[in-house]
Amino acid sequence: MKLHRNYIVASIILIMIVGSLALVRYLGNPAPLAFCTPAAGVITFFALLTDRRSGLAGTAGDYNERLRQAIAAAVIVQYLVLVGLVAFFIKSVEKLPPITETMLSSFTTVTSVVVAFYFGASAFVDSKAKAKVDAEKP
Repeated sequence: MKLHRNYIVASIILIMIVGSLALVRYLGNPAPLAFCTPAAGVITFFALLTDRRSGLAGTAGDYNERLRQAIAAAVIVQYLVLVGLVAFFIKSVEKLPPITETMLSSFTTVTSVVVAFYFGASAFVDSKAKAKVDAEKP
């Protein structure tokens, strides 16, 4: 049975997270997570950018759509990995370190802007395509 490419990418990211967490436990140092979090975003970005299975493969519009999808997905995946690691793997119930709070609030803002841009741009492109189709009708 052939797995869908996105499932393979998700599996790679999950294996990378589990491996990083195992290294953190083994080494007693959180440094592997500094690799894991951005790597999840980079892997997602390039996996979606190079996915050419859409109906417009090879056109400029297709590349722009894939680029928007890749950026939005990479930021969201990286945000989910970051929040998951911070939320579930802190050692105490005390207040988070100030750098962690700053990073989470900043990345939450960035993620919100990227998601808003993605849906705004997609709606604009869809409305332009609909207007073009309507204009071509006799």
